[in-house]
Amino acid sequence: MMNFLITGKVNSGKSTLVHRLVEKADFTCGGVISLPVFENGIKAGMDALDILTGEKKPIARLDGIEGIKVGKYIISIQGLEHGKNAIIKAIGDCDAIIIDEFGHLEMKGMGMAEAAEKAIEGGNAVVVLRRSLKKEFMEKHGGHEFVVIDSGSISPDELADIIKKWLGHNRKL
Repeated sequence: MMNFLITGKVNSGKSTLVHRLVEKADFTCGGVISLPVFENGIKAGMDALDILTGEKKPIARLDGIEGIKVGKYIISIQGLEHGKNAIIKAIGDCDAIIIDEFGHLEMKGMGMAEAAEKAIEGGNAVVVLRRSLKKEFMEKHGGHEFVVIDSGSISPDELADIIKKWLGHNRKL
């Protein structure tokens, strides 16, 4: 089974790309999208959106939540559980499983890593990853097939077409 790796620089629009993909896709998508949260025009963190239910929970904040400190953000344990559950629900029930984002915690086997790895093993995972982690990710997960796509080089419609073509060759939609 094929997976898709969406890479790009930090704040380059990777999450926006997959969010628009989900809105436009004529195939089923599930999993998790990290939506930015702004306060007074400043990015204050992210919410984890369960694509199937539409439910959002805080996953990262600059301050005001308890959790794991990663860079300038605090990562919420409850937000991570929400994201993991969204990925697990999508496995076997959706044509494409969105994992936004596979970050530093996941590279260490923490966070949403276990759920993400199950989705990758099953195929048709759309993994969002910052470009700086690509080499390490591919060393760890290179045994699985990936189409690697730079987020700045593709529109949501083009991405949906690529995934749909792959799904059409390998699954009944």
